[in-house]
Order: sequence, then structure tokens, then C-alpha cells
Amino acid sequence: MIDEKGSENGVVQTGIDRDEGTRRSPSALAEAAQAPHARFLFVSGARVAVETGAERLLATPSEWLDPEFRSRAVYLGLARGIPYFACDVGNADDSAREVRIVSRKIPVSPHRSLADPERMTSAEIGVGVERAADIKIGAAGEKAAEAASDSEGVSVDFASVPLAAHLWSALDAELAIEAVAISNWLGAARFCHRCGQPLTVRSGGWEKVCTRGHTVFPRVDPAVIMAIRDADDRLLLARNGQWPAGRLSVLAGFVEAGEPLESAVAREVFEEAGIVVDDVEYVTSQPWPFPRSLMLAFEGRTRARQEDVKVDGKELVFARFFSRDEFLRALADGEIGLPTPTSVSALLIERWLGRSLTVALAERA
Repeated sequence: MIDEKGSENGVVQTGIDRDEGTRRSPSALAEAAQAPHARFLFVSGARVAVETGAERLLATPSEWLDPEFRSRAVYLGLARGIPYFACDVGNADDSAREVRIVSRKIPVSPHRSLADPERMTSAEIGVGVERAADIKIGAAGEKAAEAASDSEGVSVDFASVPLAAHLWSALDAELAIEAVAISNWLGAARFCHRCGQPLTVRSGGWEKVCTRGHTVFPRVDPAVIMAIRDADDRLLLARNGQWPAGRLSVLAGFVEAGEPLESAVAREVFEEAGIVVDDVEYVTSQPWPFPRSLMLAFEGRTRARQEDVKVDGKELVFARFFSRDEFLRALADGEIGLPTPTSVSALLIERWLGRSLTVALAERA
């Protein structure tokens, strides 16, 4: 785990400095990438490299990477003075997800890990594991080094960010989401949308420019997601026709060009459920780069009743207002399933519920 969760007055402090000055300076970027305390993450689609069985990202020093592979890394920014980069390793299928890191005994120092990998190609993903014990000086570190020298290696997996990010620290999750977002954009944006010419990367991966000088920036698609309550404080939950049977969530939809966010909320609710929203209040936002959304969360009120709800049978096949007791009973009985706890939809449901889902279900047991 790169960092622990920190909070001030109940607000999680993550603290990634996007560091635009370094992005725009090739010499500063090169210096940051070669710094002994720089760390590199590894991305494969919507997955990031983690140590097998551990709830933490891998962060390897620059000295472990092939210089050419390192030069293609995207600069994520600074966290507590440490420069972080992301390396896209392509589509690691199930047969290639596990990576072995060969360890040998080395001197323990504040900026060096115990696992020192053999030189690997980018296809083999030459990454290492950094643990708290790895950077301790003294007897504890020496003992850990001896143990590492006897091991065959460290097993590495690629974890799904949308499914696993809630298990990580706040900083781990933020770094992983940023790494996936920018890596996927770089892979998808190959030609200029104005003239069709090939694009090349600059600014540490945050811009692309074509041969005619047109600049292209990372694309973000805004979407609204909303928890709608009726006059009895029941929550509207619905099922998309493409979801498994029983899976429910709050409503969501993309913002159209030139549309205010509040209007998008009202439009989406009316289009999908056939009801009118009276009051809309902004709650929070969440980057959701699967592939490139920015989720803008709202809460709303409606005077509509259950009999007013009408789904189109195409996008939505079911929608219903749930009381808290009805919701918890259906959830405990396995009649309904919910989105991943990583998503902001889970947060909206828990705000309505008044406590975490885990606590609520435990109270009913």
C-alpha cells in the first residue's frame, strides 16, 4: 500500500499534485523519472498491478525498469514529494497475469526495496514490490532482507480498479483511477479528430499533437447519477436490461452538449422512469474511467408515486421505490444485488440508508 488513509474533520486527504510545471518540461520529466525515489505503477486496461493477496498497489523504483520502457511512462504527479508514473503494459490475459520477481539479498536503504528483479522485457512487466519492511533501516530490515534472499520471488496480479479500489487506501485508489484514465486515453487517441493525422505524445502523456500542430487533450464524458426519493422517503432503484437479474442501482445518464447538470438529472429521470423531479441537490463527483466518465452525483425529490413509474422496457426493465426495511430485507434475502462498493452509486444508497450497508446488514442478522 502506497499510503494510508488520512482525514481531517472527516474529509479524506489524498493529495496528488498534478505538477503541470514538470509535465511541460522534458528535462524536468526526465529528471523526475530517473530519481531514486520515483515510483512506477502498471496498467492493463481497467486493471492495475498489485501484490498477490495484498490490498496495495505495486510501486517499483525507476532503476528496475528498462530505460526505453521507462521513457514511455505517463507522469501522474507528486504525492508527498514522490513522483509517480504509470506504464501501460497492454492487455494481460489470464494466462499472463502472474509475474515472478526474483529476489536476492541486497543492502537495505531508505530508497531501495528488498526485491531486486532480473532484467525483464516490457511484455514480461519488470515490476517489483515495495513494502513497509523493505525500507526500514536496522535489524528489522536486515532480517527481512535475509528472508527475501531465500524466496523464489513475489507473485503479482492485475486487479480490477472498479471492483477492488474500495479495498485500497485513498491515495492508492486515486492513483489507480488516474493511471487507468490517462493510459486508456493514450491508447485510444491515435489520430487527430480535426485532420486525421497521427498523434504523438507530449507533456508527460497529458497532451497529444499532430503533424499539423493541432493539440488534443484527454477526453472526459460527464454523466449524472442520482438518488431520487419520493414523499415517503423511499429510494428509486432500477435495473438496466443488460444487467444480471436482481442487480439494482440508482439512475444515471450522460450529460448532453450545452445541458446544465440539473437539467440532465431531470431529463434522465423522466426519460428512464417517466416521473418528474422537483428538487435537485449536488452531492459529490467521482472519476470513473471505464471508459472515460466523470460521475456527478445528485439527490432529488419527486411527488410521484409507484404507479407513476413507467420504464421503457429497453434501457430500463424495472424500477421501484424501496423503503429502508424493504430494501434491507430484499438485500439480506438475496433478492437484489448492488453495484460495486467502489462506485458512487453505493455512496448515494448509503447516504439514504443512513449507515453503511455492512453495518445495516449486520444489525438485521
